[in-house]
Amino acid sequence: MKPAPADIADRVEPVLSQHRQVIAAYLFGSAASGRLRPGSDIDIAVLLDERAGKFDRKEELERLHPPLCRALRHDVHLVFLNQASCLLLGQVIDKGVLLYVSDQEQLSLFRMRSLTLYTEFAPYMRMFRESMKKKVSKA
Repeated sequence: MKPAPADIADRVEPVLSQHRQVIAAYLFGSAASGRLRPGSDIDIAVLLDERAGKFDRKEELERLHPPLCRALRHDVHLVFLNQASCLLLGQVIDKGVLLYVSDQEQLSLFRMRSLTLYTEFAPYMRMFRESMKKKVSKA
């Protein structure tokens, strides 16, 4: 059975709300688009509050990953938006499903900065993809 985004949000909210550093979380990938396949993991992107200083990715992964897997009864692929590429940021913000938010103002600021970054780099990403397509078609 494929969990719906609303069901996923209901299950992760109690976990995420226990972690004060979590500003927001998005569902992305196949689960967000309703195409989760057997054996696939559930992709969740988390935005952490860095106002108290930089976070240790490994520590936060160890704190968040196990309880999220238990809550969803499914393997979770957890990424941190604070450290994501501009391509991933654009995809998550554009196509992701917002699961949880504890600080709307911080999320709005982060989204604005991320979309600006994504928009600035989008032409370069298009040129790179076109160049790769040409190279592949010649091979």
